[in-house]
Parts: sequence; structure tokens; C-alpha cells
Amino acid sequence: MRQQVIIDEALDAEQEIVQLGLTMAIAQKVARAASAGRASALEIDVAFTPGMFSHIYGNRHLRLQLLPLGWRKGRSNNVESVVNDELGIQIIFQNVDIACVREHSPQAISGKGAGSRQLVQSGLQGELWANPVHQPTKVEQGTSKHGVTPVVWMLCVSNDGKRLRAELSKPDKFEGDQFEDFSKRIFVLDEENGTEPDIIIEPSSSDDDGGLDFEIKVEKR
Repeated sequence: MRQQVIIDEALDAEQEIVQLGLTMAIAQKVARAASAGRASALEIDVAFTPGMFSHIYGNRHLRLQLLPLGWRKGRSNNVESVVNDELGIQIIFQNVDIACVREHSPQAISGKGAGSRQLVQSGLQGELWANPVHQPTKVEQGTSKHGVTPVVWMLCVSNDGKRLRAELSKPDKFEGDQFEDFSKRIFVLDEENGTEPDIIIEPSSSDDDGGLDFEIKVEKR
């Protein structure tokens, strides 16, 4: 079993996450948007509404942030994601039981299906064959991973009503419906729940995807 790498110092985490084509600010915005979506559920709603809203708003804001930067929507194996073909990276939003705890690997709230398992396995195989020793902070000549099966990373977000936590982590191959381990974990957010008063979701004016032409404001409760 490979040794797990955990990066929890802010400066180190920022440097690591930039190599994956995004920033701490972007990851934190996505987590807070997911939290706002969860908070918008009403007590009279069906039991799974908070998790569903969190999943919808998390994916929506992940795409609003990254598609203008050259990422694309991914739906391989019916798994929603964003994909950077140049860096060979695929990011999947995931609600988990608890993130950013060294002694505990995040577990998916809803479990994972065969589609997710296959994506993770294929990505790990692609990484092995590509053997990317260095992933550049910007696309450099000769470093494009276009055509290589993207390596899967999970943006894991947890919210227990008291603390909002998020980490960007790379899962190892797993069986069944749960992650068994992660080879690398980058902690991006750990704050008291509700510290962000408002979440405003605004697509970039340069986005040419007609499906993203809207503005949404969600007030936390």
C-alpha cells in the first residue's frame, strides 16, 4: 500500500492545488456554494433534499468556476465531473461524512457505483502509463496530457452543521461502494459553519455555454 500524503499547511496546499489547474479560492467557493445549497432546504422537504441541493450547487459552481478556464463538463459512466484535457485531470464533487481529519479517510455519503470505480481505476492506470513526474502550473509545450485518461480527484465536502470542511483528494482503487483510501489529500477549507453570509453564483460573461446563462443568489439560514 502506498503511503498517504496529507497536505494541510495553507501555503503548501495552495502550491499543490495550483498544479491541478485551480486555486484554493475556487475550491473554497465551491464548498461554500454547496453548503448554501444544503442550507436552502426546508424542514418540510423530503429527507434527501439537503444532500441533493448540496450536490447540485456543488457541481454547478464547480463548473461555473472552471469551464471559463478551459475545463469541460464530464459525464463519462454517468458520473458528473469537470475535465481538464491538457493536464489530464478529472474532478468529481462528493459529499462526505467528514473531511480534513488526518486519522479518517472521507467516506461518500451516498456511496459510489461501478461508474466511479471504473473512472478511478482507469485514471490510475493512465497515470501509471503516462508517468507524469511534473505537472506544470500552466500548459507548457510538450506537456499536454490530451488523449490520456484523466486522473480522478475528488472535491470532498462535509458539513455537520457546525463546521464546513473540504479537501481535494486522489482516491486509490477501491471495491464495493466506498473509498478505501486516498494516495494524496489536500486540505482546502475548515471553518465554522455559516461564516460566509451570502453565496452569489455568477457565471463568467465570457462563458459561451447557453446552459450556464443565469444568476443565482442563495442566502444561508
